[in-house]
Amino acid sequence: ENIEVMLGLFTTNAIKNAAKYVRYSGRNGITEIDINYALKYEVFEFLKRPNILDEFKKYSQRIS
Repeated sequence: ENIEVMLGLFTTNAIKNAAKYVRYSGRNGITEIDINYALKYEVFEFLKRPNILDEFKKYSQRIS
């Protein structure tokens, strides 16, 4: 269950990052390449997030 929560948070954060990039670049849709880059970015940033434990708890409660 914890792995599911971690993967859910990871992919959610990656999609949010992809959406931010798309907005900044003036486009209106997320492409496969945007998701690819966002997932790679999230690999380096995921554990650096200051509120990761709080988000983990919230996400865990939502899927339970």
